Amino acid sequence: MQATTTPVTKPHASAHPQPNPKPNNKPNNKPNAKPNTTVFIVDDSALIRERLVKLLGDVDGLVVVGEAASAASAIAGIFGTMPDSVVLDVHLDGGSGLDVLRKVHPQLPEVHFVVLTNHPSVQYRRAYMAAGASFFLDKSSEFEKVAGIVSAHGNSPRQADYPNALAEGNTSIIKEAS
Repeated sequence: MQATTTPVTKPHASAHPQPNPKPNNKPNNKPNAKPNTTVFIVDDSALIRERLVKLLGDVDGLVVVGEAASAASAIAGIFGTMPDSVVLDVHLDGGSGLDVLRKVHPQLPEVHFVVLTNHPSVQYRRAYMAAGASFFLDKSSEFEKVAGIVSAHGNSPRQADYPNALAEGNTSIIKEAS
């Protein structure tokens, strides 16, 4: 079965990867501007995906290239779009974010995975960081940090390199990198 990519028109989850219907394709016309950073959003909630598209779309230099609600569509979409970063939820339709991370990261180790979840337990954090996630954030208290982390992609350190600083809310290492 061949996956299709059609614009998101309904608020329910889709079995197929979805391109962002209104990508932020604003070119960086600033002197010495870095090229656009592409982002793929993976969350089973259409409302969260919509909120992330808005949050990331408001940042110059970030382009949301697709989104998915299920593990299978996320894997296909990530391989199809080859983004710089992926914002990834833990619980997905038909699988988990860990399934996605374990399938994609070994083949695309340069992709930055930012896990954003309502389940920030120590066990999940350890499993995702061990599988290659760059950051593991709590949706309820760290949602707004996603834009800074993703926009600093390529320049920002991995959270695993600074676990205590970021766990205590010190995001200066992210700000310094951007």
